[in-house]
Amino acid sequence: MTFQPGAHPQPADRSAHAEPAAPAPADAWAPRLARILDRQRELYESLASLSEQQSRCIESDSTDELLAVLDARQRIITQITAANEEITPFVQDWTALSAALTEPQRLQLRSRFDDVARLVTAIAARDEDDRKRLEERRSAVGREIVGLSRGREALGAYGRPGAPLDARFQDRRA
Repeated sequence: MTFQPGAHPQPADRSAHAEPAAPAPADAWAPRLARILDRQRELYESLASLSEQQSRCIESDSTDELLAVLDARQRIITQITAANEEITPFVQDWTALSAALTEPQRLQLRSRFDDVARLVTAIAARDEDDRKRLEERRSAVGREIVGLSRGREALGAYGRPGAPLDARFQDRRA
């Protein structure tokens, strides 16, 4: 595979005696990769902020606000998906591409990759905690509903609602 900046990798023409084509010089594609990684970091920082807001909404039981946060998160996730598609060719050919980098370029790009990875890990951990809290809350609501149902059954055991109460025992001495 050969890599052309701004294009998806295409299979190289490999005749019986042809040598594989070398990747484009790093100066041709490394700045674009850096911009994509910077954009991803910005998007994940926005997602991390929304994730924190989501946690606060769950903690304060603010359902309407939680729904608004989830809607905003979905818009960010859509943008992240597009950025991931842009980075795919670089990731697929990373071994060959990274060989063309100078050590400072490699360290700068590795730092950007690591920043994104740290954000993803933090967001995933917070989301898992939120999922557990929501599951606990759902279970608690379920137990409350069962309790209310049992309470209604207990009330029903005393008679039909709205039926006139007849005295069952009367002292008829007078």
